[in-house]
Amino acid sequence: FTLVSLGGIMIVLFKENQFLASIFMVWAAIYITLSIVFARRQIPYDERRAAVGSKVTGLLSDIVTNIFSVKTFSFVRSELGNFANTTSEEERLRLTSGYVYNTHKAIQSVMLVTLEIMAMYVVISL
Repeated sequence: FTLVSLGGIMIVLFKENQFLASIFMVWAAIYITLSIVFARRQIPYDERRAAVGSKVTGLLSDIVTNIFSVKTFSFVRSELGNFANTTSEEERLRLTSGYVYNTHKAIQSVMLVTLEIMAMYVVISL
């Protein structure tokens, strides 16, 4: 649906104002390219974060189901240390993934504002 919409916009825009259509086409190519690059960069972070999240869930489940054994045989400190290490790794991966995502969104926002300003400038100068 997006490609059909983009194609329709380009056809109408080229009939009305070729300069503005050219600007929009270059902008769209850059925008799509950056989106693909950031999406490919984001995927490994999300996969690692999901794997560690599953590990944290499994570890917590193990601790809860074996709480009697943990308390009886004095494994509380080792279990807490293991859980703390795993959750700190999850936090680090979550933050890294968030930074990549937020950088992508910030660049997209700047590009949208730039396109709007350029479009207003072209329309005003007509």
